[in-house]
Amino acid sequence: MLPITQMLLTNHNRPKIKLKKLKVIVMHWTANTGKGANAVANRNYFNSTDRYCSAHYIVDDHQIIQCIPDNEVAYHVGANKYMPAGQKIMEGKWGPNFFTIGIEMCVNSDGNWDKTYQNAVELAANLLKKHGLSINNLYRHYDITGKDCPRMLLSDSAWNIFKSKVQAQMNHSSPQHNQYKKGEVIATTLNCREKPDKNAAINGKLSKGSQVTIYGEQEDWYLINNKAPQWVCRDYIKII
Repeated sequence: MLPITQMLLTNHNRPKIKLKKLKVIVMHWTANTGKGANAVANRNYFNSTDRYCSAHYIVDDHQIIQCIPDNEVAYHVGANKYMPAGQKIMEGKWGPNFFTIGIEMCVNSDGNWDKTYQNAVELAANLLKKHGLSINNLYRHYDITGKDCPRMLLSDSAWNIFKSKVQAQMNHSSPQHNQYKKGEVIATTLNCREKPDKNAAINGKLSKGSQVTIYGEQEDWYLINNKAPQWVCRDYIKII
């Protein structure tokens, strides 16, 4: 499976509300076939729109972007009315968003759909295994609200093929938890900052050759410490 790159949302589309209980992984498509509408572009849309919409993961042909932590709510299956499957997931006033993880698949015209499809299969399998769920816990947005999403998986035959590939992946892989990129400092001395901002307070220094784990990205910055946040300029980090 591809490494997961964290680019967590910083606006209202990450409400920082905990899930009540994880019951289901939900597949979506972005419905944006425009050139350049890849995972990062869709993440940036979620992070800038006035609408309430988000997903935990966005997948394209070469990357997996995580926008929301697995244990938090994303706005991906909200509706005024739910299908029987959606009604089964919800509990009282708590709608399906409180019990699900959402995966968006990109369909940008300049991307490779076959690779995006395979990356989505691998991510879905990994999340199901990681969270102790079975193939019966894999749904489409369509199953929950009736929306035609993901459109390419609406037919029973297409959906069953996708699920069979996810099951096969689950049978032959172990869940991967911390697939983060590694980097090496190439500057003589590199300042660490509290925020991804060149004017933010310095809270550490790294010497040339130091190796770091990249937990997240934001524009020109890498997050190298996700406990007491430390950010460094990506221009001075070589991916290894």
